Amino acid sequence: AGELPVGVTHNDTKFNNVLIDADTGEGVCVIDLDTVMPGLTAYDFGDAIRFGANTIAEDSLDLHRCGIDLTRYRQYAEGFTLGGTSGLTPAETDALPLGAKMMTFENGMRFLADYLNGDVYFKTSRPRQNLDRARTQLALTADMEAHWDEMRRIIREVTEKKQQDFSAVEFFSWEEGLCVQCMHIGPYDEEPATVAAMEEYTRAQGYEADFGEDRFYHEIYLSD
Repeated sequence: AGELPVGVTHNDTKFNNVLIDADTGEGVCVIDLDTVMPGLTAYDFGDAIRFGANTIAEDSLDLHRCGIDLTRYRQYAEGFTLGGTSGLTPAETDALPLGAKMMTFENGMRFLADYLNGDVYFKTSRPRQNLDRARTQLALTADMEAHWDEMRRIIREVTEKKQQDFSAVEFFSWEEGLCVQCMHIGPYDEEPATVAAMEEYTRAQGYEADFGEDRFYHEIYLSD
């Protein structure tokens, strides 16, 4: 008991509750704050997964296509955990897959209960819509069960890959002087061709590389 810390949670983390800048594509803010309350991080993670990583719409009739999109699941997990640097405790990260399955099943029960009660809570635009929502959530829960080991493995991978000791890292600056810069786009195995192009350009401008104790060849990674 007490292993999972209680924090502030949104509790309705559908993607359409995030405002996106139409020009930049960047997130602006989170909306629909009436459900904010104390809760577990697994709640918010799970609700986002059940809504955004489903292969079909929430009220789709095409149940045979329903399933967990593990690519989206991984992408969301990487962002949610910041690659293992989010400050989540090990217990919290271990609970994320369970949060996804729990929130999916719970919403399936809520949709079913609302259908049986006459559609008094969730808004509907057609008959039996809440029943269809319930069936979709339960089908997604079943598919999560089928991919449970993969879901847990993905969480381990995205949270462990950056848990390294960077205590010796320091920031410093130096004067570059005259240099050649180039952006390499592609796999690391193709980098020699980019370096060769830079060397050819250097010679064509009448210069030679003078790497040594004071001047270095270095790389700046924009992503991993």
